[in-house]
Amino acid sequence: WMGRKANVNQGSAAEQWFEAVDEYVGYFRPSNDDRVVLNQPFNEEVERIEQFCRTIAKISRNYRLLAKRISSLPIPSTLPEAQRYRDLHANWYSDQALLYEDMVRPRKPARTKEELDGIMKDLNDRSEGLAEQFTTLQVMDLDLRKKYGVHAARYDDALRDYTTRDLPEHIKQQLDAKR
Repeated sequence: WMGRKANVNQGSAAEQWFEAVDEYVGYFRPSNDDRVVLNQPFNEEVERIEQFCRTIAKISRNYRLLAKRISSLPIPSTLPEAQRYRDLHANWYSDQALLYEDMVRPRKPARTKEELDGIMKDLNDRSEGLAEQFTTLQVMDLDLRKKYGVHAARYDDALRDYTTRDLPEHIKQQLDAKR
């Protein structure tokens, strides 16, 4: 009976911890309006470019705050695996914020097409790397939640859909199977 009660307590501590993570992610994630602004064409309109830059700044700021909040969450003694997950999760949001900042950071104009292509390739490579990391974090999240009997994440993060859009179908199926 004591072992069973201990498992119930483990589950509730784990559930509370994951719910705190979910609350932070839900609060700081980009809004639907933000997503629309990020995906609309510029059409050579200065207003749209300025709106895009403001939205990027807002999302970046929110991701930095989210990373701080997640990294400050205390780890329950019954959930030791959560520390590594927490740290990796916070690092991902910090790295994503930096990528967003670098997208709109003022810089000297590229002197050649090759130089511009290099800048764009660097941003794209970093974006793809972060997308792969996010996928791994999602799997890690699902595995931990399953191990401790915690429900799936409260908020369906559209960022996951965006970052996994180019994944091979068999990997998407594996992720969906673990949801």
